[in-house]
Amino acid sequence: MPETLKRLLGRSPWRAIGAWLLTCYLVSVVVIAGFATLSVLDSASARGEQSYWESATMAPLWGLFAGAITALASALPVWGFVSLFRIMKWPRPLSEIVAGSLLGVILLQMLVGALAFGAAEGPRPFPPWLYLVFLIAGAAAGLTYWRLAGRP
Repeated sequence: MPETLKRLLGRSPWRAIGAWLLTCYLVSVVVIAGFATLSVLDSASARGEQSYWESATMAPLWGLFAGAITALASALPVWGFVSLFRIMKWPRPLSEIVAGSLLGVILLQMLVGALAFGAAEGPRPFPPWLYLVFLIAGAAAGLTYWRLAGRP
């Protein structure tokens, strides 16, 4: 493999790809289970609590689908951000954390755009705390990726 590609992809591209896919899955499971648990706490009826608990326990299965969507939506932006940060010679854990944070917010904003597509009137904007949740989840994803990829 040419030296330039080795520098852009890291030491082992397969390990990096596997770590990235596993990170997408893990973050999806945590976000789904977290929101389902918050819904249980906010539920007004016992029937609603049971329904939301089922959602929380199904998070590992739903995480497969959500992780695949996250992986597809973030493939090029992740590679672009990490390559840019490597060119700028940022330290590795910081670059992954910043890239994850930016992507968390970007993916949430893409969801807003998808909800508004074709609607007569756009959806209400998400509350600011939700952006903060996705910013933190993205930062955790970046740190998780860095640890799973072997801290290159």
